[in-house]
Amino acid sequence: MTIISLKQIGGEIARWACRQSPYGMPENLDLVLTQFYQRAGPDFVMFQTSPWDRWKEFRDRAQLEWYIGDRLIGTGFKAWNRPKIDNGAPFAFVSVTSGPPPDHDFIDLDALLRNVSVALWREAESERESAGPAAAKTGK
Repeated sequence: MTIISLKQIGGEIARWACRQSPYGMPENLDLVLTQFYQRAGPDFVMFQTSPWDRWKEFRDRAQLEWYIGDRLIGTGFKAWNRPKIDNGAPFAFVSVTSGPPPDHDFIDLDALLRNVSVALWREAESERESAGPAAAKTGK
């Protein structure tokens, strides 16, 4: 079991959405994050008085990835997977040095969810390892 904060998840969603976007950031990023927080917030335990200081336990990385994807559905997240201008071609030629114009590109949502969950899980493992042997045995 690994404990991850709501704020950490939101930060990783924003980080990877911006990194994978053909633009500086995807459209409606703020709206997607706000709706994600509204959907996920009640599932997290608040340890402090701040509504942002909420935590949840996850048994493994796959559960974390599923959870994030499930809470993002219906937030405008799926629109990131469609190009602004659809040229109708089922395939596009892309090389190492060139790609489609930004308006014809999109964000691979499966890759985004995987990147978010892997980054969060690695961070949690690193924190657990730095906390010492007792924390590594308990998984917290």
